Amino acid sequence: MVDPQGHTLARREIEFQSVLDAGTAYLATSLMEGVVERGTAASVRASGLLGPIAGKTGTTDSGRDAWFVGFTPELLALVWVGFDEPRNTPLTGATGALPIWIHFMKEATGGQIRGAFLPPPEVISLDIDPSSGAIALAGCPQHKTEFFLIGTLPARECPEGGIFERAAQSPEPEPSPRAPSRSEPRGRSRGFLGWLRGVF
Repeated sequence: MVDPQGHTLARREIEFQSVLDAGTAYLATSLMEGVVERGTAASVRASGLLGPIAGKTGTTDSGRDAWFVGFTPELLALVWVGFDEPRNTPLTGATGALPIWIHFMKEATGGQIRGAFLPPPEVISLDIDPSSGAIALAGCPQHKTEFFLIGTLPARECPEGGIFERAAQSPEPEPSPRAPSRSEPRGRSRGFLGWLRGVF
């Protein structure tokens, strides 16, 4: 808390706790970058904001709440739109909360988003065939770059019968530290898909 002159009046100490391993966190961030690039938050790019941005829109089924949570490598902001006394609004996360978030982020950053979302050692990038999810080799008609945890690469290749040098991959690194969830016993890994099922 600060006064109008910028002097600190009170400060709350913040404790940080790791809840995801670095590889899973990076894959989730990559998914949310897709929301900004071509999903419900595409108006971020249409507004002229460039650089690494990830986020997620949200709207309750009743239409009472609309929100957008977005973040860059340096800044996270959440905007919620609704009434103190619950009642429906005609807004969604994309039409109500997102424009406010864009305005704030432009003011806060000057329109310059710095930094990058860097993949940890246990994540690799790979071209896939977007129609089948198979590894895209030379001769595959479509290529799209996606990220994978080492050890979870697609089993198929495009074109079928192609040879992908799996043995040429970098040796599997030591995984980043991961804190178990409250409902997950220590020593058991649910994997990325298991984590997504728990979120959605």
